[in-house]
Amino acid sequence: MLTHIGPLALAVNFAQAAHCRLDEVLIILGYLISKYLGLLETTTSPDDQIGLRAIIDSLEKRWSKCDQTVFIAAVILNPLYKAKPFAQIRQFTTAGITSLLLKLWQQFQSSPVPESLRKEILDYLQDRGDYECFSEWAEGERNAAETQVINFFELT
Repeated sequence: MLTHIGPLALAVNFAQAAHCRLDEVLIILGYLISKYLGLLETTTSPDDQIGLRAIIDSLEKRWSKCDQTVFIAAVILNPLYKAKPFAQIRQFTTAGITSLLLKLWQQFQSSPVPESLRKEILDYLQDRGDYECFSEWAEGERNAAETQVINFFELT
């Protein structure tokens, strides 16, 4: 039972934090789906399979009811992730991502998209212009975070 509840408890703690952002919510959801699908593949107990399937179905139901594009855009606009979590999904090409972000602009701003925004999005996605150092910065941040996690677990 702890194996089933543990990931949910962890996710709730992260999601209820005062500083939790939209991109983090989607990453948490992806973690939960991945974790429970992995558990479903390894369990042999019919009762566990029923419980795990119910959790997965509930997560997928909640995801289907939300404005998915906003969450996806939040992850893409986080320089630590960009489009990496969606790399295996065909519609998340540079053109697809640009289209998604431009549609969101129109939805939120109710005005025509400035031509400079299209160039800004392309520069961001392709690490050009003002964004040419973002990939190096993101890699440094990931390495620092991994070091902090390793140090934390060495102390406990």
